[in-house]
Amino acid sequence: MRKASEVLDSATQLEIEDLVCEYSLLHSRSSRGFDITGLEGQIFRLEFQRMVRLHPSTGRKSLYLSSHAGKIDG
Repeated sequence: MRKASEVLDSATQLEIEDLVCEYSLLHSRSSRGFDITGLEGQIFRLEFQRMVRLHPSTGRKSLYLSSHAGKIDG
C-alpha cells in the first residue's frame, strides 16, 4: 500500500490525506452473503481508521484499506 500511495498524483494525495474509513467485519461478511445475527451486530462494531498512515520509522505514507472498509467519511 506504500507504492499505491506514492503513485497517486499530488492533488489526490492532498485530497485523501485526512480522510477516515469506517471498518467493520460485518461489512465484509455481508458483502459475501453471510447472514448477520443481532449478537454479531453488537460484537462487531464500527471502527474508524485514517486512510493514510505515516510509518513512524521511515516517514513513508501508506494507504490503509481492506475488505472491511465499508465507507470513506467525507
